[in-house]
Amino acid sequence: MGIIQNYRATGLIIADNEARTFIQDDNWWASEDVSLVKADSDDFYGNVDQRGMRVGALWQPTESISWHAVYEHYEDSSAGGINTIDCEKAAERADGVDCETYYGPGADEYAVAVNVPGNLDITMDSFRSNVRWDFSDSLAFIYNMGYAVQDRSNLIDIDAGRNRWDMSMSITDSENISYSHEFQLQSTGDGPLQWISGLFYFEETTDLNGYFLASQANATFWRQPDRTIEAGAVFAQATYALTDTVHLTIGGRYTEDQKSDEGGNNLSCERDWSVEPEETGEYGCFPAYLPGRLNALSNNHFADSSIYTITTYNDVSKSWSSSDFRVGLDYDLTDEVMLYAYVASGFKSGGLGDVVIQYEQDPETADYLYDDDGNKIVQQVIDTSYDEEKVVTWELGAKGTVLDGRLNLTGTFFFSKYKDMQLAAPDTAYSFYAEERDDEGNLTGEITSEPHIIFLTKNAANSQIMGLELEFDWAPYPNGRINGFAT
Repeated sequence: MGIIQNYRATGLIIADNEARTFIQDDNWWASEDVSLVKADSDDFYGNVDQRGMRVGALWQPTESISWHAVYEHYEDSSAGGINTIDCEKAAERADGVDCETYYGPGADEYAVAVNVPGNLDITMDSFRSNVRWDFSDSLAFIYNMGYAVQDRSNLIDIDAGRNRWDMSMSITDSENISYSHEFQLQSTGDGPLQWISGLFYFEETTDLNGYFLASQANATFWRQPDRTIEAGAVFAQATYALTDTVHLTIGGRYTEDQKSDEGGNNLSCERDWSVEPEETGEYGCFPAYLPGRLNALSNNHFADSSIYTITTYNDVSKSWSSSDFRVGLDYDLTDEVMLYAYVASGFKSGGLGDVVIQYEQDPETADYLYDDDGNKIVQQVIDTSYDEEKVVTWELGAKGTVLDGRLNLTGTFFFSKYKDMQLAAPDTAYSFYAEERDDEGNLTGEITSEPHIIFLTKNAANSQIMGLELEFDWAPYPNGRINGFAT
């Protein structure tokens, strides 16, 4: 079994006398010693293989009516990204576990050890339209429309060499179709009061199939043939010139979101501990815990939903709503410098998660318990849906133009206070009993507790973010531009 590391130079297999990784020293499940193969950056995680095109047109049949339309096509055929360790943060851990613990001396934040190659295949086609009608000297009607189709598949090594469960995840195929409509009515005059109001609607449908594989435990497949998101909003904002240099802005927005899943289900392929492969030649649904058998499987073995058994049905519908505001004050210090301050609230709707079922086990033997009809007894049903996220943000900043308008500078201090911030990561859904094995994979006769790990989105109780952002945009010569930022 080859393990790839990307912080070493590309080329040859790493010699046995070089520093070993966590996976090499904890490979009781491997039939032979694990060799490290140096990564080729051309096709490894983090590479770039993207292309795109854009075509736009503007039609103005009259002085008061215009139509701007844009078509875009985008493709990404790279290896995709992968989660790495923040080595500076890891060095602060009290237990002493850091980057070098997993990847050996000299490991940095770009180090991973994987045995699943990254693969990403995304195709996106989109169309955007803007129609504007200035039907009077002081009023305009605007209609914005968008339509997009995305096809996606990907494969990623989840554990990156940081645990023994040998985890990977794949979206085998996915199609997202979305469209949006926005109607605006806004002022266009030069009076002290400028305003805008509007209606917004968005809908997205998703047809998705994929699986999560923990090669030493089980495989889970999910089907979402009809997951729908609908969002609607009404909004308005007005800015009033208190003086020639001071402007007050007040705005509000009411949003309703609904998400539903019809016909979705989870399927499971677990190791059958009652099967004795050496005696019967049968491997059950999940033979991946046997290295020789795993290597004999086809690359897309676990992408075949027919090998799985349906465990849950995820038909569900949930809705959220929020009223949000914005209050701001701008001060024109000079013709080239503006100071501003504002406070605003924001909202991100909750989400639907898959249903996870834990079955009862005998704590003395780890055997599953069955009812009189031969079905596993359910211990708990875990709903992995999550709540909405809300935030209130305060900002103080300045914007300025110097060098005869060729250099734009922006500086902003911000403080955001979140309620129920949404955080996504692999996490333990529940713990189950299992027969303990020693470092060589032999049964010890003891029963231990192991985590059932899935990818979860959770709500943090409270969180705060404070920071400073600096940006510049410089045109040093005609048709030339240099820009950048620091946070």
